[in-house]
Amino acid sequence: FSTIAEKMTSSELVELLNEFLSAQTEIIINHKGTLDKYEGDAILAFFGAPIYHKKHAQYALDTGVELQKNLEKLKLKWKADGKYFLKEILNMKMRIGINSGEMVTGNMGSKLHMNYTMMGEEVNLASRLESGSKKYGIYFHTTYNTLKMAGINRYEWRYIDRIIFKGFSQYKQTVEIVGYKGKVDKNILKLN
Repeated sequence: FSTIAEKMTSSELVELLNEFLSAQTEIIINHKGTLDKYEGDAILAFFGAPIYHKKHAQYALDTGVELQKNLEKLKLKWKADGKYFLKEILNMKMRIGINSGEMVTGNMGSKLHMNYTMMGEEVNLASRLESGSKKYGIYFHTTYNTLKMAGINRYEWRYIDRIIFKGFSQYKQTVEIVGYKGKVDKNILKLN
């Protein structure tokens, strides 16, 4: 969005951002996710709280797949409508980092203002997965453990790395999620 922001007026950028965030947030909520907050063009969400869901990892990975698919639909709509002409918008990509594990959720903040939010090591790892995906040239980065929890045969995926992320002492095996099993274009799978 930084590149896009340089080429649009503030009101145009807000309109684009609101359309993007609204469509993506609806998917998160429809998949039993809890919206934490927006940070600029980023959406932070979690699954399994305040109501615990045994399939929280599956809901999270399914949401990631649907978010990527929806971005492609949005770009086609924007192109067809002729609403946006910038190649940066019509070729926009989105990075996703998902991790599963124990976290603390609750009302946090000050006496004057509180938010229902999350924190913990597993939350930090999800953030590292998202930012680390840029170095690998991928767009949907998760841990192998999260994939196993969600259902290893439910998705098309590929092994990425065994890495010790900054601030962690033990390595994590990471994978890229490409889409649902049997629903990914064969040409994309050849690239993996």
